[in-house]
Amino acid sequence: MKILGLFAKSWIPGTVKTRLAATIGETAAALVHRTLVNRVLIEMSAVNWSSYLVYAPKNDREIFQDAAPTWTLKPQSDGDLGDRLQNFLRDCFDEGAKHVCLIGADCPTLHRQEVVEAFEKLKEFDVVLGPARDGGYYLIGLNRFQPELFREITWSSSSVLRETVARATAVGHAIHLMPEKDDIDDFESFKRNLDSLQKSSIVADKSLADELRRIVEKQA
Repeated sequence: MKILGLFAKSWIPGTVKTRLAATIGETAAALVHRTLVNRVLIEMSAVNWSSYLVYAPKNDREIFQDAAPTWTLKPQSDGDLGDRLQNFLRDCFDEGAKHVCLIGADCPTLHRQEVVEAFEKLKEFDVVLGPARDGGYYLIGLNRFQPELFREITWSSSSVLRETVARATAVGHAIHLMPEKDDIDDFESFKRNLDSLQKSSIVADKSLADELRRIVEKQA
């Protein structure tokens, strides 16, 4: 059994994309986040894995139920990001999963085929990581529960990927690195992603770029 987990926060202005909101405003930043979440829900649907939307805060289940009726909803646990990631992974492997990939909604250039390839790589490697330009990762895939990869990591820093790779290497895990991609965190990364989406040969990418641009222009 393969499981894809999407970690996402609800799109309440002032609670998401705060670095981006500093430039475009809280309402626009929340709408950008909602658009990115919806994009992943569509892009990653109708595939041969079980799809889990792992949401926060816990009281916002109804919001996600309306947005993701075909996904299994699961609230994020308490604790820091490392706690929440490893708690979800432990539950997945306890349920009998053979391969699990986790993604966020911040990387609009991540496509379904790349996640398919990540699952395929888990047949050869213990850990699959998608490096993000900011030093984190946009995807992590495991073929067994490995809690050591989430302990004592400096979360929300430029060293997350480096620390994770070092931890995996230290215990002898075979690692596959996917191509580097850019998350949307602030206005500069927002503009870079708009440019990448607009230059894409994929029609849906160009449409997403137009939608994100309209959000910012409307709220300006």
